[in-house]
Amino acid sequence: MFIKLFIFLFAFISGFFTISIFPSLTFDDVSFFISALILNPIRFFIGMIAFIMTGLAFSYIVRSLIKSRKTLVIDLFLFFAFFLLMRFSVLLTLLMVVFSIVFGILTVDGRTSRSDEGNS
Repeated sequence: MFIKLFIFLFAFISGFFTISIFPSLTFDDVSFFISALILNPIRFFIGMIAFIMTGLAFSYIVRSLIKSRKTLVIDLFLFFAFFLLMRFSVLLTLLMVVFSIVFGILTVDGRTSRSDEGNS
């Protein structure tokens, strides 16, 4: 439980760092966003590493939620974190959510454990 809480806090802080590193992204100024990233490659590199770390951490939480289906408190914290990050940047948070959910679903192990086989 403490490991999931630590990963959640790491993901939230990394997501906030990602949003603060990248220039403001709106639906109208995509060309400004791309040109700002091209003209500052170090900022882009640091932001992308933070974005990937955020996505991996949130995908770990999504994967554990799919496997266990018992952690309602972590579900609520996860959605609260996404809504809190949306307050700062809607489009970047939506990109993080999509990346996290897709990667979390793709990495779920479909095998059943031995205790599940005996119950059926």
